[in-house]
Amino acid sequence: MTAPTVEDVRRIGPDLESEHDAAHVHDSYAHEPPAHDPHAHVSQSGDAVHDTDRIERLVVDHLALARHLAMRYRGRGVDDDDLIQTARLALVLAARRFDPDRGDFVAFAVPTITGEIRRHFRDATWAVRVPRRVQELHRAVRDDIEDTINTLGREPSDRELAASLKVGVGDVRDARRAGNAYRCQSLDAPTRADGSGLGEILPDGHDRCSAIDEYESLLPAIRRLSPRDARILYLRFFHEATQSQIAASIGVSQMHVSRLLARVLGQLRAELAA
Repeated sequence: MTAPTVEDVRRIGPDLESEHDAAHVHDSYAHEPPAHDPHAHVSQSGDAVHDTDRIERLVVDHLALARHLAMRYRGRGVDDDDLIQTARLALVLAARRFDPDRGDFVAFAVPTITGEIRRHFRDATWAVRVPRRVQELHRAVRDDIEDTINTLGREPSDRELAASLKVGVGDVRDARRAGNAYRCQSLDAPTRADGSGLGEILPDGHDRCSAIDEYESLLPAIRRLSPRDARILYLRFFHEATQSQIAASIGVSQMHVSRLLARVLGQLRAELAA
């Protein structure tokens, strides 16, 4: 049985819960005698083999570090498994880039892993794509709000946030509104005890319930109309009668109906706007 490759590490990674477990898995492979494979590619140089072994050892030995860094970002709308996978992929990337002659691996790997996790939040978690500048300002505003609440016991105003972050008040408001684009609620998500979804209770374009406020506001104004004006309004908008038909019904000329209708509508608009 051969030593695990980086791809093997990535595959078994989710089952490793600690650095000790990771090292144990690697050692169980390392002590196995190499199997003879007549089809194996043997043109790889000794330095390349040594480099591959070094990368594998770095990855396996620091799986617990990747998990620890990933869990620092839990509870922000991303599944734990996705965070851990992103961190472990970043760990592989750090191991491939690391130069042993330039210092400690942990000091090199931590910013690489955290940077990839933050990039994952920026590029893959927003339900609606917003500019990177707004995303970064949204995070800064959120952190500043938390700091102010912990320090002063209250939430800061937009002006205070703008002064602290050295940006305009409008930018702060845009950043706060951008938070609504991070997660969208599904129309199929149950919102009632009977399991009905949000889409079943939202009004559509033909839902007359959305006009209830307008009807209730208009009703008193209509009741104040004279009987003749109310009849003209009724014939025109409920029976869709033409001006000629209305004129014949109330015994006036069509021209007079036109003037009366314009006056009635103007009166109703004025009362609604008051």
